[in-house]
Amino acid sequence: MSWELFAVFLGSSFRLATPLLLAGIGEIVSERAGVLNMSIEGMMLTSAFAAAMPISFRSSRKPLVERSFSRISDSLC
Repeated sequence: MSWELFAVFLGSSFRLATPLLLAGIGEIVSERAGVLNMSIEGMMLTSAFAAAMPISFRSSRKPLVERSFSRISDSLC
C-alpha cells in the first residue's frame, strides 16, 4: 500500500467518523446529566432527511432560499 493511498484512507476515515463521534459525545453528556437517550442515530437520520428534503424539491432556482429552508428544518429536528 502506498503512502498516498494510506493518507486518503486515513482522511476519509476521520471524515466519516466525525458525526458518530460527535453523537457519542452528546450521548455521554446527556447520560452524565441523568437523561437516557437511545435514539441518537434516528435523530441524525431524521435531521439529515429534513435538511435534504427542501433541496430535493427544487421548486425555486435560488440556492440561498433552499439552503435556508434546509437549515431551518434541520434545526427544528
